[in-house]
Amino acid sequence: MAAFCPNCGQPLTGSASFCGNCGSSVAAAVAPAQAPTVQPAKGSGAGKIILIIFVVLAVVGVGVIGAVVYVGYRVKNRIENVARESGLAQPASAYGPAAKRTSDVCALLTPQELAAITGTPVARSQPGANSCSFFDSEGDASAPVVEYTVTWGQAKTQETAFKFAMKALTNGLPGKYVEPVSGVGDRAYFGPAGASLFVVKGDTWIEVDGRLMQSRDQLIQVAQKIVAKM
Repeated sequence: MAAFCPNCGQPLTGSASFCGNCGSSVAAAVAPAQAPTVQPAKGSGAGKIILIIFVVLAVVGVGVIGAVVYVGYRVKNRIENVARESGLAQPASAYGPAAKRTSDVCALLTPQELAAITGTPVARSQPGANSCSFFDSEGDASAPVVEYTVTWGQAKTQETAFKFAMKALTNGLPGKYVEPVSGVGDRAYFGPAGASLFVVKGDTWIEVDGRLMQSRDQLIQVAQKIVAKM
């Protein structure tokens, strides 16, 4: 490193004892002070760890969702394949055009219509997720007189799954595994013990639960009222 004359500040050459510019002794010559070295700031280690964890969780989350969707898809295909091989599945041509949709499922059946069918006043209706329940009292503790659910655009899958489940449920028992009902929608079936009715209307599947109703005929009339508005 070059040294400088302590008197005039000129650079010194070689190992001379005197400054070639001013003749001063250079025994006390020193090297210029150096600026302190500043280490670049490092990023936060905790921040990097949090980022890594976030990325890992995001990847795992996407993987789990994908696995669930894949399993559901495989199960659905398996049921449809078995049902088709067993003669349980309807051909695609058996399903008509899309049924008329509504965001207010309770509008498909009025309390007055239900009261006229059952002969019992209906106090209130309660909407749910694509469903509607009707009660004969104002209290929350009472069970619904009738409750129905509408699954838009899923008639083929729902009907196939229903037949598959009913066949498995009645395996080895006398009688048919499903009991068809005429005059309701495109196709209709009674559920176990005739307490519920399952209806196909175009591409839509309707489930009517009437366990508290007095007769099957009343259940059929309720289903007919619902289907007539679709």
